[in-house]
Amino acid sequence: MHGSRTLAQRCKDSFSHNAWHAGEDYFRGGRVAVIDAGDEWLIAHVSDRDGTQNEIDLDWSSLMDGDDDLILADCTCERASAGHLCRHIAGVIQSMERDRNAPTIPGSFDLIVQLDTDVVFERTTAPHQGREKFSSTITVNPASEFLPSAPRSPASSQASAAAKAAIQR
Repeated sequence: MHGSRTLAQRCKDSFSHNAWHAGEDYFRGGRVAVIDAGDEWLIAHVSDRDGTQNEIDLDWSSLMDGDDDLILADCTCERASAGHLCRHIAGVIQSMERDRNAPTIPGSFDLIVQLDTDVVFERTTAPHQGREKFSSTITVNPASEFLPSAPRSPASSQASAAAKAAIQR
């Protein structure tokens, strides 16, 4: 037994140093807002400095069932789409204990925060320099395969290749 530990202390080891501390900046800067929550899940928005709104979903239903120590997470940002835990998810986790709208995750044992690999993100890119607007749906999975469901522009192909390279490092 680890005694009385905060949720943040229980989850911190799942994140890179940079993502964790950037998430702390989001939390302390008041840029995290819980939108909706249940006993086993939470939806939050995190605002980037440029005004971009990211949606974060957390699901700890497997904890409630006693099956494991896993929190599934997803975020609409590019980093999470590339298969990495991001600063937005870190910020939401750090803010949960101080937000009256956030549910409590029971226990005092270490938790593993992992991207929900079954989540499908739909990306829409605004027109840029005469290019048409396009959208594509990608599935992020452990094999780092990206499955486009719509035509992609040359820019999205380059971004997808860069994301694959980053995951394989």
